[in-house]
Amino acid sequence: MPGFMEGNFDHIQMLLKESLKEIGIELLPKYSPVLNPIKLATNIIKIDVQPKENQSRSGSAEAIRESINDKMTPEICSKSFLHCQKFYSSCSRMQPITGNIIKDPEKKNQVS
Repeated sequence: MPGFMEGNFDHIQMLLKESLKEIGIELLPKYSPVLNPIKLATNIIKIDVQPKENQSRSGSAEAIRESINDKMTPEICSKSFLHCQKFYSSCSRMQPITGNIIKDPEKKNQVS
């Protein structure tokens, strides 16, 4: 069996993936923003802060603080996690994702 020192990285990668699967650890796609509730939260904050166009750092920092306090309620945080969970199955099977991926969780009637 070729070893690590011989440079057989494909074999090592296969063994690592098998070992991780055996202990219940899944590898997700390298870039999976739809599975990241933090990414969704930063988008919500960015959408809220951008129109304010603050010129100073302190003004921008204050706008971000206000946005976090106003927009990141427990309900919105919970919805962000649920939103990401909705796409987990498709992403873990490397299937294409369809529908409205990023939405404003404050809009109650928005279809996704």
